[in-house]
Amino acid sequence: MMKDEEVLATKSLWMLALVLCLCLGAASAAGAEADALARDITGQCLFNGRESITDLEDGNYRTFWTSHRQEGAHCLMVSAPEAVGGVLVRWRNPAPLAAQVKQDGEWITVTQSDTAYAALYLPLPGLTEFRLVNAESAWAKLEICEVTVYSQGTLPENVQVWREPAEQVDLMLLSAHPDDEVLWFGGLLPYYAGERQKECLVVCFAYNAYHRRLELLDSLWTCGVRAYPVFAGYQDYLTSTLKDMYQYWDKQSLYQDVCNLYRQYRPQVVVAHDKHGEYGHGAHQAVSDAARKATKLAADETQCVGTVKTLGVWQVPKVYIHLWEENQLAMDWHQPLAAFDGLTAQEAMDYIVRGTQNGLDKTNELGDNLSEYAGKFEQAGYSASEYFQLLQNGLQGGAYNLDKVNDAINEVTTRLADGTIGDSIDLYSQKTQSLFL
Repeated sequence: MMKDEEVLATKSLWMLALVLCLCLGAASAAGAEADALARDITGQCLFNGRESITDLEDGNYRTFWTSHRQEGAHCLMVSAPEAVGGVLVRWRNPAPLAAQVKQDGEWITVTQSDTAYAALYLPLPGLTEFRLVNAESAWAKLEICEVTVYSQGTLPENVQVWREPAEQVDLMLLSAHPDDEVLWFGGLLPYYAGERQKECLVVCFAYNAYHRRLELLDSLWTCGVRAYPVFAGYQDYLTSTLKDMYQYWDKQSLYQDVCNLYRQYRPQVVVAHDKHGEYGHGAHQAVSDAARKATKLAADETQCVGTVKTLGVWQVPKVYIHLWEENQLAMDWHQPLAAFDGLTAQEAMDYIVRGTQNGLDKTNELGDNLSEYAGKFEQAGYSASEYFQLLQNGLQGGAYNLDKVNDAINEVTTRLADGTIGDSIDLYSQKTQSLFL
């Protein structure tokens, strides 16, 4: 029978046993930089006076939490064990965010965002007790998919801190749906945004569920894109011809929207879908059609006249269409990318494919876990090969889903770095403790 002290341990025995192999190797790798890095302290916080709210911490974008009025506002109360450097909120319905503290019986706003990004990071001035509200109206309901609370310190690179695009972008990628930006354009974004640090702006025309928007942000951030994408707001429909697609999307409105995007962001290069829609999707065909037609419209002061005075005209220097028959430009995705630890785009995809073949995606969460945790393990000094091997070992060792493996390893690596691993081990019996000596 398990002793009471073992039941109270912060992680179960199998989790610590799982990471036993990395305890010695990870300490030196993680310790060098961890003191200056902000840590994920979400699991140690209280939300609305409770230890946890499952929908806010389950790593599942398809679930969300809805606020209720308390103390005169729709809010999320947060109580942290140490000074908070910021919170990352992933919204179901994006809204500008404000943090308030209570002073003399009144709630006072101490900081707020000017934007309503779907993944919104709000820096905080070392607060421990505060509430989050809609910055425009404290009466407005909050619908949040995930909340992550960070301690003070330098943010890890995987934390999404989006910004507005520059006045003139180097590359504009017109993508019909979330995931098209990588499925059909391969290493384009990792190479130009991640490796060459070019200003890349992705325009996403349609998505059929709110969680797809968050998945797109994860993908873009991983690729090195830092400018918040444009969501064009079109409804998605499955058609197989351009003519059928224009029964749903107004052709002239689409042309005008793309024309105005060219004028507003003045891209040096535009990249868009195959004119046949890759596999024949009508939305892909429509985006490709508009990308080409709007090139002439944007340069003509007699067209889309509503934005001529405010934005001026713009002649896009270069437009590349996927699988275009003439003047083809072949990209080499086999070159190592320093920004991605020397991996080529092909090698990165090989890791994912092999992981899927070996059962890492059995709960359909491999992509989400890579987006959430890969950067943390890179910060801790692990290579891609070592990371995937740890995931494989965890699942084979009995973990029922991939998130538990990632969370266990991440937790122990963090505790190795901050020196608190001993406190957790001390809660075990002497026999169990001897395994770690």
